Amino acid sequence: MSIYLDLSIISHLLLMTFALYFVNVVDVRKLKLLGKCKFMVFSTPLILTIYLKLWLSGLIILCSYGILFFLFFKKDFVMPLVEYLFAYYCLAFFTKLISPNIAFINFSLVIKEVSGMLGLLGVPVAYFLLRVVTRVVDQFYHLGNYRLKLIIKFNGNIKEVMGYFDTGNTLKYKGIPVIFYQRSDFPFSLPSEHEITHYQTVNGDTVSKLYLGSVFLDEKKESLVYIALVNNRQGFNGCECLLNAYLGV
Repeated sequence: MSIYLDLSIISHLLLMTFALYFVNVVDVRKLKLLGKCKFMVFSTPLILTIYLKLWLSGLIILCSYGILFFLFFKKDFVMPLVEYLFAYYCLAFFTKLISPNIAFINFSLVIKEVSGMLGLLGVPVAYFLLRVVTRVVDQFYHLGNYRLKLIIKFNGNIKEVMGYFDTGNTLKYKGIPVIFYQRSDFPFSLPSEHEITHYQTVNGDTVSKLYLGSVFLDEKKESLVYIALVNNRQGFNGCECLLNAYLGV
């Protein structure tokens, strides 16, 4: 069977882009832009497994993805790997249904004719559908980043504030989610009782005091949190506090 290798590589890149976006949407562990670029550079040659035996292609693809996800996600690599493979091959089968000039060879999608590129219109369609679905689901299960009003309770006092739900903040202390509050906006008096924790940021290891409080994401459910006061306003998107991905779960 004759194929267009250059067009097949383009289709492989598009499928990888969507699959990585899917992982970032559904998982609290995320790849940043540089990580995505590195992943795609190392994964692009896997298209060449179409020239090998079927069993050898499958083994190389699975092992390669397993190693890459282990390097990027460490010991928690299994679930992101499953999410990636699910998104990649679901979209691959979808695009194959659109065009008869697309085929599967050794677990890879290949383009048999130039007109087969029309099947890749399924990629923006899938992206749009995922955006719509996640936007709806976000409103109920807090899976994405967005602003919302909440009530914070501290030392018996309460106040309504604006918080930014950041799925990138997964920090916990003693099993309790940690939220970050801008020091200059904190509306309560600080007690003497506090905890000390160390955590990693993009600027290195950070030491912070933690104060126990609680938040109400709705009128009924109260969630315990530790509050860390910070001076850096980056990432707060105009809000007073930065919420935790585990709140409301």
